[in-house]
Amino acid sequence: MGLDFYYAIAFGFAWGLAYYLDTPNISLPKKLGLSFVAMGVLVLIGTLIFSLELAIPSILKFSTVFVAYYLIASFRGSKSLRK
Repeated sequence: MGLDFYYAIAFGFAWGLAYYLDTPNISLPKKLGLSFVAMGVLVLIGTLIFSLELAIPSILKFSTVFVAYYLIASFRGSKSLRK
C-alpha cells in the first residue's frame, strides 16, 4: 500500500512539475535540469523509505508522465497545455 502511494506521489509530482514548467519564460535546458533534480529527489526519498530497487520505478513513472505531458502539449497549436 505504501509503495503504491509513493508511486502515485511520483506520478502527480511529475504532472505538477511539467505543468509548472510549461511556460516560455523557462528555457529547455533549465526544464531538463529541474526534471533531473526532481528525479534525484524521488530516488533519494524512495531509497530512504524503501530501497533503491523499489525507488527506481518512480523515476520511470516520473519521466514517462513528464514526457507525455509535453507530447500532448506538442499537438496543440500553442505548444502548451496552459493556454
